[in-house]
Amino acid sequence: MRDAKGRPQTSRTKIEEIAVSYYTNLFRSTVSVSRIPTPTQEVAPGIEEWEVERAIRQMKPRKAPGPDRISADFLKSASHTIIKQLTKRFNKYPDAQRIPDQWKKSNTVLLFKKGERDQIKNYRPIALLSQPYKLFTKIILNRLERQLDEYQPVEQAGFRKGFCCMDHIHTITQLIERTREYKQPLLLCFIDYAKAFDSVEHNSVWNALHHAGVDPCYINLLEQRNTDTFTTIRMFQRELRVPIEKGVRQGDTISPKLFTTRCCTNHAMLQLDWDDKGINIDGRK
Repeated sequence: MRDAKGRPQTSRTKIEEIAVSYYTNLFRSTVSVSRIPTPTQEVAPGIEEWEVERAIRQMKPRKAPGPDRISADFLKSASHTIIKQLTKRFNKYPDAQRIPDQWKKSNTVLLFKKGERDQIKNYRPIALLSQPYKLFTKIILNRLERQLDEYQPVEQAGFRKGFCCMDHIHTITQLIERTREYKQPLLLCFIDYAKAFDSVEHNSVWNALHHAGVDPCYINLLEQRNTDTFTTIRMFQRELRVPIEKGVRQGDTISPKLFTTRCCTNHAMLQLDWDDKGINIDGRK
């Protein structure tokens, strides 16, 4: 494996150091974002058994378990006997405004993508989260999904029910054809964000949820789930611990919604002045 200076390293210790250094820098917060205070004296409404049952049905089978080794298949097959206990347990977390510390850990597996195998950047990190944790956040997502979707502008088609990116492709195709027909200038800008999910600052996510009108009890609970999180990477025998200071949690069902609510797609775009920019379509830009 090559280090940051391009020098090849062959010892296990050096290779582990390269991995830890790379992912520590990747997940390190480098931008200071002021947090909008969201004080609340209220707690989220109690979780009902039907919500737990629904979330279990929505879980995808044959998914790798997280650090607790509880699989989605087990939760699905044993749902009729554990729903009451899960509901009782899950209701403790909104009341206390905190989640178990064990849920803040993930195991990361590195899968080679393409390119040179001795470059750590050419490996995709796959984070394995606790399946009970993902079940819990799925319940929160089911409660917030409609509100977050309504906050999204029509331009946002990613991770939304009833929307398809093909619609945008069709719109762009029509724009190109019409501007060519009428000999009008057209400039298209495509932005490819490297490590997009890993680049989002936590405070910017909570601020975006605040602007979206999400109840503070949910914002504070989601914020708490990102406090002191870390992942472990096992390249040989040892578990290597890497702190996570930014990004939305990979593999978490609520992460795509948090990403589109905050990132380049919505909250940031709403801060721009579009009065004299863009293409006028049906009186809108």
